[in-house]
Amino acid sequence: DSLRKAFGEPEIQYYSGGHYTVIRHIISALDRVSRFFAATSGATETREIVRAKEPPTIDGKLDDAVWQGAEQILVDRPHGRAGLAAESPPMIARLAWDEHYLYLGYEIRNADLDGERDRLARAQFFLSLGRPTEFWEMQHAAGNEFSTHWCVVPPAAELRAKPKVEPADVRRDRQPFVANDGKHSASHAIEQLPNDAGFRGEIRLPWSGLGLPAERKQKDDSFRLSGLEFQILSAVLIGNDGEARTWSSGELPNQPLHFSNSRWPRYILAKP
Repeated sequence: DSLRKAFGEPEIQYYSGGHYTVIRHIISALDRVSRFFAATSGATETREIVRAKEPPTIDGKLDDAVWQGAEQILVDRPHGRAGLAAESPPMIARLAWDEHYLYLGYEIRNADLDGERDRLARAQFFLSLGRPTEFWEMQHAAGNEFSTHWCVVPPAAELRAKPKVEPADVRRDRQPFVANDGKHSASHAIEQLPNDAGFRGEIRLPWSGLGLPAERKQKDDSFRLSGLEFQILSAVLIGNDGEARTWSSGELPNQPLHFSNSRWPRYILAKP
C-alpha cells in the first residue's frame, strides 16, 4: 500500500485477447525509483538567493534585472508521485532579497496543468525561518488575491504517533499576517499572459513583518541578512479546495505539505 501511494497505480497494458503485462510498470517503477533517489540526493543542498542591487518594480512583469540573474526554481514534482517530474513545469519561481524585503516572482502556464486550465490555479509558498513547528503559508491567485497565514503544527514526535495526519492538525492563525511597519509594506501584482496562457506574479514581503529576530535589525531599520538561512517550498494549487498539483521538491511524502517542513528546500542569502 505504501508503494502504491508513492508510485501510483500499475501501468497495466490490456490487449484484445484478454492478456496483459506488467513489464512496462516494472520498468517505469525502476526508473522512477532511480529518479527518486537522484532527487533526494540534493534535498539537503542549500542554494543561494541573489541580492537585488535595485529593488524590482512590483507589477507582475518579471522584467527587472534581478529576475534575469535569479536561479529558476522548477515547480515540477507531482503530488503523490514520488520520483516523477513534469516534462514542462506548470510553474517556475524565482527569489531575491535586499536589506528590507524578500521578493518572490513566478510564472504559471495553463498549458502545463494537464487540461485543468479551467480550474482555479494559485501559487503557494511556505516560508520557515527556523522554527520546526511554525511557518508562513502564502497564496497568490490570478485575480491578484493574496493571503498569508501563520501556521502551527504539532511536534514531529506527536505526528509520528498519529496513525494519519489530517489537515485539521494544522492550526492557522489568521490574525498574524505579514504586517507593514509604517516604512516598509507588502505588495503584490499579477500580469495575465496573452491568449489566456497563464499569469505572472510578483510579491514583496518586508522582513520586519516576517518576524526576523530583533538582533538582526540595524539602526537605519534595515536588517543584517547576509548568511541568513531558511526554507521555502513553492507549489501550484488547483481548484477551490486548494489541491496541491506540483511542488519544488522531489522527496516529500504523500500528505499535506504542512507536515514535511523539515524537507523543504533550503536557501541562504548570498553575500552582497
